[in-house]
Amino acid sequence: MLSIRLDKELENKLETIVKQTKKSKSFFIREALKEYLQKLEDERLKNKKEALEYFMNNPVDTGIKELKAIQKVKSEKDIH
Repeated sequence: MLSIRLDKELENKLETIVKQTKKSKSFFIREALKEYLQKLEDERLKNKKEALEYFMNNPVDTGIKELKAIQKVKSEKDIH
Protein backbone atom coordinates (compact mmCIF):
# COMPACT_ATOMS: atom_id res chain seq x y z
CA MET A 1 0.00 0.00 0.00
CA LEU A 2 1.25 3.45 -0.89
CA SER A 3 -0.10 6.78 0.18
CA ILE A 4 0.74 10.03 -1.61
CA ARG A 5 -0.19 13.66 -1.21
CA LEU A 6 -1.07 15.75 -4.25
CA ASP A 7 -1.36 19.48 -4.51
CA LYS A 8 -4.93 20.69 -5.08
CA GLU A 9 -4.44 21.45 -8.78
CA LEU A 10 -3.03 18.02 -9.56
CA GLU A 11 -5.71 16.33 -7.46
CA ASN A 12 -8.43 18.24 -9.35
CA LYS A 13 -6.96 17.19 -12.70
CA LEU A 14 -6.82 13.60 -11.52
CA GLU A 15 -10.43 13.73 -10.29
CA THR A 16 -11.57 15.14 -13.64
CA ILE A 17 -9.89 12.41 -15.70
CA VAL A 18 -11.14 9.72 -13.31
CA LYS A 19 -14.73 10.90 -13.79
CA GLN A 20 -14.35 11.15 -17.56
CA THR A 21 -12.79 7.73 -18.03
CA LYS A 22 -14.30 5.82 -15.11
CA LYS A 23 -10.86 4.47 -14.31
CA SER A 24 -9.37 4.59 -10.82
CA LYS A 25 -6.94 7.10 -9.40
CA SER A 26 -4.58 4.19 -8.78
CA PHE A 27 -4.70 3.29 -12.46
CA PHE A 28 -3.55 6.74 -13.54
CA ILE A 29 -0.93 7.08 -10.82
CA ARG A 30 0.43 3.62 -11.62
CA GLU A 31 0.56 4.39 -15.37
CA ALA A 32 2.20 7.78 -14.80
CA LEU A 33 4.80 6.24 -12.51
CA LYS A 34 5.55 3.44 -14.98
CA GLU A 35 6.02 5.97 -17.78
CA TYR A 36 8.21 8.24 -15.65
CA LEU A 37 10.41 5.38 -14.46
CA GLN A 38 10.76 4.07 -18.03
CA LYS A 39 11.88 7.52 -19.20
CA LEU A 40 14.47 7.63 -16.40
CA GLU A 41 15.74 4.18 -17.35
CA ASP A 42 15.85 5.10 -21.05
CA GLU A 43 17.84 8.25 -20.25
CA ARG A 44 20.24 6.30 -18.03
CA LEU A 45 20.81 3.70 -20.75
CA LYS A 46 21.23 6.45 -23.36
CA ASN A 47 23.90 8.10 -21.21
CA LYS A 48 25.70 4.78 -20.73
CA LYS A 49 25.53 4.08 -24.47
CA GLU A 50 26.86 7.55 -25.32
CA ALA A 51 29.72 7.15 -22.85
CA LEU A 52 30.60 3.73 -24.26
CA GLU A 53 30.47 5.04 -27.84
CA TYR A 54 32.70 7.95 -26.87
CA PHE A 55 35.34 5.66 -25.36
CA MET A 56 35.07 3.23 -28.27
CA ASN A 57 35.61 6.08 -30.75
CA ASN A 58 38.28 7.84 -28.66
CA PRO A 59 40.56 5.11 -27.37
CA VAL A 60 43.36 5.95 -25.03
CA ASP A 61 46.52 4.79 -26.80
CA THR A 62 48.93 5.38 -23.96
CA GLY A 63 48.71 3.05 -21.00
CA ILE A 64 50.00 3.76 -17.51
CA LYS A 65 53.32 1.97 -18.12
CA GLU A 66 53.89 3.91 -21.34
CA LEU A 67 52.99 7.19 -19.66
CA LYS A 68 55.42 6.53 -16.82
CA ALA A 69 58.13 5.66 -19.35
CA ILE A 70 57.52 8.93 -21.20
CA GLN A 71 57.63 10.89 -17.95
CA LYS A 72 60.89 9.14 -17.00
CA VAL A 73 62.49 10.00 -20.34
CA LYS A 74 61.38 13.64 -20.03
CA SER A 75 62.75 13.91 -16.48
CA GLU A 76 66.06 12.36 -17.60
CA LYS A 77 66.30 14.92 -20.40
CA ASP A 78 65.75 17.70 -17.89
CA ILE A 79 68.65 16.39 -15.77
CA HIS A 80 71.12 16.30 -18.73
